[in-house]
Amino acid sequence: MSRTEVYLQLAGDHVLAHGGALERELRLSFPPRDVAGASACLAEALRLAVPPGPSGGGTLRVHFGGIWLRWLTWPWQGTPPAESPDWVALPAPQAFRMPGVMARVPSSLVDVLRPYLGPWRLECAATPELAVAVSGRRGEQKNSSVVAVVEPDCLTFLRLNGSYLVDVYAQPGVVAASTASAQVEEAWHRLALREVGFSEGGERAIVSSPGLLSTGTEIAGVRAVVVDAQSLQRRPAALLAWPFDRSPWRGWKGVACAASLVLVIMSLVHLQRALREQAVRHEARAVVTAPLAPAATRSLAEQKDRSARITRINDAVRLLNAPVEALLAAARPASGSGTALLALQLRTGKEQALVLEGTAATMQGMADYVKMVAAKPVFTSVWLSRHTTASPEEGGGFHFQIEARWRE
Repeated sequence: MSRTEVYLQLAGDHVLAHGGALERELRLSFPPRDVAGASACLAEALRLAVPPGPSGGGTLRVHFGGIWLRWLTWPWQGTPPAESPDWVALPAPQAFRMPGVMARVPSSLVDVLRPYLGPWRLECAATPELAVAVSGRRGEQKNSSVVAVVEPDCLTFLRLNGSYLVDVYAQPGVVAASTASAQVEEAWHRLALREVGFSEGGERAIVSSPGLLSTGTEIAGVRAVVVDAQSLQRRPAALLAWPFDRSPWRGWKGVACAASLVLVIMSLVHLQRALREQAVRHEARAVVTAPLAPAATRSLAEQKDRSARITRINDAVRLLNAPVEALLAAARPASGSGTALLALQLRTGKEQALVLEGTAATMQGMADYVKMVAAKPVFTSVWLSRHTTASPEEGGGFHFQIEARWRE
């Protein structure tokens, strides 16, 4: 690695750094999960690794272990949890009509990095999200997948819908090589019993840090893949919105890219205008040469009435063919969840949907119910269309409405 590239990995109890001004790999230890110690070691590693003086164009890659992330979810169209001065929010891009996912990292760690956001390009990411890229699941836009990430001090399970992160479960704790397989399998089975989305359908993958699992180890029917720091380093793409994204238009390369984009847009506009003029000439020629069309056999009112009757018949056929039993079974709330259904309505037409109205004791309970319904294979899309806070006279909690579409 050259002097203009510095790589740092922040684990639960140490910082690893190499590249830049370092002749060999540097390791600085601190008490496990101690934020103050981690901040001090990270600052010292940067001081020793970053070459002194101006160094434009350099890259500083910082990878956080999963132990430093605190995951949160909230319903679609709901308000994200309030931010705290002690934490920096890192939201994941939210899929349309799907629950939102957000991670938090200690703000003191982020503050250590801010002074280097000048001539250096900062690329921050966490091991769990980078493991998703290593597993090769991000590019499959139509498939759902679950990735289990095994680190020495944390187990993280990430559920994706195509390329969007829709749910995360993290279990902090020491993961030893002698018990890693049993710990992962037990955590996976417990999670499958609690969360329907982690147990039904989709691809599965296990990504492990070195020394915990060996490549090919089979757990819950899935073979593990072991990756090292260099493998993660070659894949800087992240799922979370880290605060140090650099503008793609910075420097002469950005100007050249913008100029090329302008030329492409101008060419497309010119081509569209030429095609429109050609279409107008063809239409004019067709009007001159086309024979007279036969007179309509029905009046306009008769045609409208016939079209309306066909639409009503099609709607009735769709309603008769609807998988009512499967839809009701998929929409039934889990017992003891604090969620209750008040009304169900089958909507037919061009966009057929099952409309569910219910109540939930808490916002998290409402979000969990939306995730449970969205995970059912009978539905193609599920979204929270409306929710309100119930008054004390009505029992409190939240009143919500969900719309779910299904396949014919």
